[in-house]
Amino acid sequence: MMNELLSRPALLDALKCFRLDLSKMAGYGIAEGFPSWEELLSHGILVEGELGQYVEDPESANGHLKQAFWDPETCTYRYFSFEEEGWVTIPDQDLRTFHLSHGGLFRSLQVLLGIAEGTQIREPVGKGLWHIGAIWVGKIKVPVYVARTLFSSEVFDSVCDYLEGVDNAPVSVVLVEGPPKSRRYRLPDGFKMLAFDQVIDSDVDHARFEMEVIHAAILDRRSTPSHDGVLSHSPDFSEVNVHGREFRFVGGKQQEVLELLVSAWRSGRPQCATKDILDQVHSSVRTLSQLFNHHPDWKELIGYGGGKCWLKI
Repeated sequence: MMNELLSRPALLDALKCFRLDLSKMAGYGIAEGFPSWEELLSHGILVEGELGQYVEDPESANGHLKQAFWDPETCTYRYFSFEEEGWVTIPDQDLRTFHLSHGGLFRSLQVLLGIAEGTQIREPVGKGLWHIGAIWVGKIKVPVYVARTLFSSEVFDSVCDYLEGVDNAPVSVVLVEGPPKSRRYRLPDGFKMLAFDQVIDSDVDHARFEMEVIHAAILDRRSTPSHDGVLSHSPDFSEVNVHGREFRFVGGKQQEVLELLVSAWRSGRPQCATKDILDQVHSSVRTLSQLFNHHPDWKELIGYGGGKCWLKI
């Protein structure tokens, strides 16, 4: 199944499971918590474990569990129900357990990132940091790491201690699920921290990394001033500076919209038909609010109304 495309929802479910560090997931609740569990199982990202001993109590509103007992006569697991006034047979599915295969997840990430097949996966910091290979950005070979629970001071310090001792390439990437926000959590020089949600393409159904975003971060592209100094931006429009205020955009479609709006502003006709803008970037969503869904302050840069949109300059 590794040659088949993983869907974007399945990748997000896998990363959620990775972030939560669940050692065991019960079959009776897995469909609700991880809707793509069957796809993850077929890709070897989820692995089935031994049968569990407890199931969710349908008579409890507080999530209590019922212990399962083996009945040799019926060859089934059952529990006693006061409401049913007798024994209730438990479906096999409800007793199945699953756990995340780190190897399965990281091999899928290697495929999506274009890392050479068969590259060894190493875990230099137990349960905190994995080295999954390297990508090429032009002629630069860039090591790629995956980190977890960096918001824990203990884990973060262990990761930094290891990275500081690495005979490092000019630049390395550390992909994280849910990066810590505090400035205290800064990696050593030469290591770029990127959140998965910054680099996963949200405009397609299958799992895909926006490699141009990763490359831009690696190359650390700086702003290029416009002719009048009011507006500046990076070559890929991942950074836009207006009157000294910097805005960052990580989605490829978002950057394409910014490029069109900047071009319109410079042409002297700043207002554009929103529908035309979305059509030109081949967006699967039909509103700017959907396209910039996770950006905290895009409305402070882009004005819209009456079917038009423009830069607020």
